[in-house]
Amino acid sequence: MSAEPAEQRPNYKWLVAAIVGSGVFMSTLSQSSLNVTMPTIAREFGVDLTTVQWLSLGYGLGMTSLLLSMARLADIMGRRRMYLIGYVIFGAGAIICSVMPDVYLIISGRVFQSIGAAMLQSTGAALLVAAFPASQRGRAMGIIGSFVSTGILMGPVVGGLLT
Repeated sequence: MSAEPAEQRPNYKWLVAAIVGSGVFMSTLSQSSLNVTMPTIAREFGVDLTTVQWLSLGYGLGMTSLLLSMARLADIMGRRRMYLIGYVIFGAGAIICSVMPDVYLIISGRVFQSIGAAMLQSTGAALLVAAFPASQRGRAMGIIGSFVSTGILMGPVVGGLLT
């Protein structure tokens, strides 16, 4: 085991990129897979499609409305801590959504999940900037963009397979 701080180890930046990338991937996959499943969810719960659309709207509104405040809170609490808490909240929200017997409870779970997504989205880029030297930041942001694109592209496939 090396005595140097983790931030100075050669593979640290790639570990940060993988962790940030997985958070971004989960968030985009979650949103894009839901769009395909909405008609099935409406049918299974016996509600109209406009009610089911709140699964997406609640998530999107919650996440976007909290981005700035979560970024500021991360400045105060620490970005790593905020990112890890975001992971836990996002995962807990996914579990809540998967076990709820009522569409309105699932909507509440998605809003809760959006809190974690806001934590992940608001701190990811800052963690990358801190981990990568200035000469490699463009590459790091490009890699994260690839995670975003992959999550968006795989979402409909995953949603279709799940339904």
